[in-house]
Amino acid sequence: MSRIERVALVAASLFAVCGCGPRPIPRVFLPDQPTTLAELCRRYPLAPGQSVRVDRLGVAANASYHFVQLSPGAGERPHLHAQHDLAVTMLRGGGTQWIRDHALPLQAGDSAVIPAGTPHRFVNTGDTPAAALVIFSPPHDGSDQVFLDGR
Repeated sequence: MSRIERVALVAASLFAVCGCGPRPIPRVFLPDQPTTLAELCRRYPLAPGQSVRVDRLGVAANASYHFVQLSPGAGERPHLHAQHDLAVTMLRGGGTQWIRDHALPLQAGDSAVIPAGTPHRFVNTGDTPAAALVIFSPPHDGSDQVFLDGR
């Protein structure tokens, strides 16, 4: 199974779990122990004035998983990951996920798959911090990020 097929399978599973009814309160189950979104936010707080926080929660043979938070009004710089596919699942808040030139509104419970080499960025358009679980395949160490805004 290719990397993109594995990421698509994870995303499809997340879509199936979310269903079409009222949005449930997202829960996160980590390999070591179940945890809650509130516990993740306590363990990895956004500092005053901090726009973006990324914490690596764990790594497996073919993927790594990260807890990403953006403060209200904050946005990522446009970038791509040349060697990594990723799946993003919003856990709290929402905003706009830009994939190439397409704006995709995301809110808690929504997921997006971004293949390697695809320009993207997320902007928190809400008035509360946004939080997402991001799964990279293969495991991401932070070095495969190419910024596209010339800074």
